[in-house]
Amino acid sequence: MSNLKMLSVFFLFLILPSLGAAQSESSADLFKQGTQFYVAKDYTKAQESLTKALEKDPHNATILTNLALTEFQLDHKPLSVGLLRKALHTEPELPTAVAGLKFVLSQMQVREVPRQIETYETLRVNLL
Repeated sequence: MSNLKMLSVFFLFLILPSLGAAQSESSADLFKQGTQFYVAKDYTKAQESLTKALEKDPHNATILTNLALTEFQLDHKPLSVGLLRKALHTEPELPTAVAGLKFVLSQMQVREVPRQIETYETLRVNLL
C-alpha cells in the first residue's frame, strides 16, 4: 500500500505539472497562430491569440506591433496608436512599428482635441 501512496505522490507532484506545462502554448506559438488568423482576415481570433501571447511576453515589440495592426483592422484606432507607441518605447528602431504608427496616424480623423468642444472648454476652465 505504501508503494501506491508513493506512486500517487510522484504522479501528483512531478508528472501532473509537467503535463499542464506541455499543454500551455508558448508566446511564439500564440504569435504564430495570431499571425495566421490575421492573414486569414479573422481579426477577432488574431486579437485573442496575440493578446494571450502578449500576456506571456509583455515587452515583445513585435507582438505589440502585430496586435496594434490587428486592433486597427477591428477599427480600434486609438488603441492601435497606444500599442504602437508602447512597441516603439520598447524597441525604438523597429521599422514595422515606425511605419505602422505613421500609417495609423494618417488614417485617423481627429488628430487633436478640437478646442471648440464644450466639454473640453469646461474641463480646461475648471482644471487649468
